Amino acid sequence: MDSSVVARLSGAAFTGPVKTSSAPTAADHLTRKDYVDTGLAGKQANLGFTPVRQGGGTGQGDNIVRLGWSTDSSGLRAQVDFTDLGVLATRGWAQNEGNSILARKVQLWESGGPGYIDFGYTESSLKYSLSGSSSEFLLHSAHLRWMSMLDWGGTWALAINSNDGQNAIYFPTAWSDSAFKENVSPTSVDALSALRALEMVQYDWNDDGLYVGNIRRELKHVPLGVIGQQAIEHASEMFEAGPTTLTDGSTAYRITFHPERAVPRLIRALQQMADKADSVEDVLLARIAALEARIEALEA
Repeated sequence: MDSSVVARLSGAAFTGPVKTSSAPTAADHLTRKDYVDTGLAGKQANLGFTPVRQGGGTGQGDNIVRLGWSTDSSGLRAQVDFTDLGVLATRGWAQNEGNSILARKVQLWESGGPGYIDFGYTESSLKYSLSGSSSEFLLHSAHLRWMSMLDWGGTWALAINSNDGQNAIYFPTAWSDSAFKENVSPTSVDALSALRALEMVQYDWNDDGLYVGNIRRELKHVPLGVIGQQAIEHASEMFEAGPTTLTDGSTAYRITFHPERAVPRLIRALQQMADKADSVEDVLLARIAALEARIEALEA
């Protein structure tokens, strides 16, 4: 039998006869345990957590979104339907020095306002525009290789390296106001003797020198220069040793030259040369005057 009356019950939920059925279709039907077990077998078990909702938000479609860890462990990867979006730029991913973000345009928005700045690379130059207005050059040179701000002993300098390996150093600020100085007194530095003691040489840059200085190989020969180890003994303020990364990735201390520190020494050396010239001139003038006096006496 598909159904039969087994009891007449009366309660808050139902009244009347209760029937058994192998395929219950009515509210007053009861069924066997195997039917219930079969039905529950096709249901998803309790997750134990609240899942993330997919789609349904403003401007969102019903596409299938998949997230997963990359098989090469490069990061968290995303895919929409059959389109791979690649590795997501999470905070940890961005802080990894080996990762970089490739973008045709970077846009910065004004906080609390409608204005924005666009940065982009076009016409072999880096340009910017304000809120979509006409583009202006940020760096206008197809020959520019890199530029950096360097601390030259307390004076910040702008270093520009061109594609031919040449460097240009600009010193936008060199403080010399008396309000910033104390314990001022005449110097006793013998700059002329120190500069005369420098051994002037010609040389070729080796591979490490070319790498550290970003110098093209055809410019490796230098017809006039100094050697830091020899020069630092006579003009230590003009040179400084610091850690440098070499071609093999190792770090070693190498000597660098600070040109802005050479300027005061050059001025002092010129002053000393002028003093010597004045002294020589005084001696010569005195001797010439003495000779003239003797000649006048002889002629008399």
